[in-house]
Amino acid sequence: MQLRGKVRIGDPLFISDSNNSRGQRLTTKTISFTVKEGLRVIGLDGHEFTSHSLRHTTAETILRAGGTIQDAKGVLRHSSSVTTQIYIQSLADETRLKNPAERLIDTMF
Repeated sequence: MQLRGKVRIGDPLFISDSNNSRGQRLTTKTISFTVKEGLRVIGLDGHEFTSHSLRHTTAETILRAGGTIQDAKGVLRHSSSVTTQIYIQSLADETRLKNPAERLIDTMF
């Protein structure tokens, strides 16, 4: 940020330095490509490893650590809590699948 000089509230955090779009907000395509390349470099080359999967992991980690839906919403920059609630459902499904009562039923059949 210091190298960019004067930055106003609302300016993009990450900007392009390419000739065609210098100083403009990075596109989601550029971000996805950059993240995918970084993941490949560290050996995570499967189709399941994406910029979105990192966001998903971030939200779930916040919630598992005791953070609130509002904490996750803020970090992910969601405009609506409804969007963030998707991550709560993932955790609820995980908890339900680990429920010992359901495992007892499975042993009966």
